Amino acid sequence: FTASGFFSVDADLTYDQSTPDTLHYTGSIELTDAAFSRADIPGELEIGNALIDFETNTLRLSLRQATFDNKPLRGQLTLTDFDNPSVNGDLAGNLDLALIQPFLDDRIGKGLSGQLAFELRFAGALASYENLDLSGQLAITNGRYGSPLLPEPLDSFELDLFFDNNTTRINRLVARSPKAHLEVTGRITNLIPYVMADSAAAVRVAPRIDLKTSGQADLSLGNRYLASESHPVLTGNATWDMAINGLITDLSSFDPRGTVVIRSATYTDELLPEPIERFDADLIVTRDTVTIRQLDVTFPSSDLSLTGKLAKPFPNLLPFEGIEHNPHRKPTLEFALTSKRFDTDKLFPEAVPGAETTPSATPTDRPATTTPPAQQAVSPVILPDINGRGTLAVDSLVYSEINCLLYTSPSPRDRTRSRMPSSA
Repeated sequence: FTASGFFSVDADLTYDQSTPDTLHYTGSIELTDAAFSRADIPGELEIGNALIDFETNTLRLSLRQATFDNKPLRGQLTLTDFDNPSVNGDLAGNLDLALIQPFLDDRIGKGLSGQLAFELRFAGALASYENLDLSGQLAITNGRYGSPLLPEPLDSFELDLFFDNNTTRINRLVARSPKAHLEVTGRITNLIPYVMADSAAAVRVAPRIDLKTSGQADLSLGNRYLASESHPVLTGNATWDMAINGLITDLSSFDPRGTVVIRSATYTDELLPEPIERFDADLIVTRDTVTIRQLDVTFPSSDLSLTGKLAKPFPNLLPFEGIEHNPHRKPTLEFALTSKRFDTDKLFPEAVPGAETTPSATPTDRPATTTPPAQQAVSPVILPDINGRGTLAVDSLVYSEINCLLYTSPSPRDRTRSRMPSSA
């Protein structure tokens, strides 16, 4: 450390070899126009006036006029038992978040900046700082943040929260990135012990979230979570209004509830015989069921419109690595599907005798072949490993190059009839 400034001392000292402690002392130290700095810590602590009261084995510090990095700082501290020191105090002020970035664990992320206003209360033994009794509140404005856990860095965020050792209450979080905007309120339990613990101890701490979130995002942010072998590309826009509960360390424990709306989305994949030119969806999500109020999909050759319910979707359908799928909890889709034109030859070529099985997304000059494809013919994003049961109503069905026009009438008996035109 480098120090400068002035101090004055007023002390009473008693030295007596006949007593067990030998030395007793009381007094005070007053600092004026002092400054402290260290090479590896950006910013300087400047103290216009501070008072230190001390007595045997106890020290009390009161900051009367102080700044750090030219921002106001106030607080008081009591230190006891110098052999095994314990602290009790509070600290409040303002700080540039970039100053604390070097001291953060890599799990939290890099590129943190912004203006922080904080009030902190702390108590406990310094030898086990991770067990300090902490509480306080903080507000961040003009924040920026990047983390490996995020699909892209945050251009800006604002945060207002209260915390203690058990609970972190998010009063307001608003974050924006180039392709997303979200708002969050709620609470996180055990977050402070998780952040304070070392890497080995953090594994045994499981923070739980109970949050409400709303916002919108470009679906292309999800491309990093899709399997890369077939080069999938997702575009479009999603909006949501959700409540989420679960363990941060176990995504399969998440209990989501709310609504998701997808608009003007597209999807290409080398496993797809045809790209999806557009799909729109309105979904109601709960832990055990996703209700599909409407799902409209358009291919170059076909169109689909589906309603229904997907039971037990989680955790098997979560698109994240490290999630253990439950073979005894296989999702089941009950649906009603309608189509104005359904071209089986194009959508499911491997199911049509004599049809080409080479996906159209990977053009080739070689002639069509009926040899079964070496890999799965349809992307698991489109047809995941689920059970299904439902109805299919098609106006014009193409199968093995035959166009079947299906006619229906209100009569129950006629509703089962179909007729193939003579031109087929």
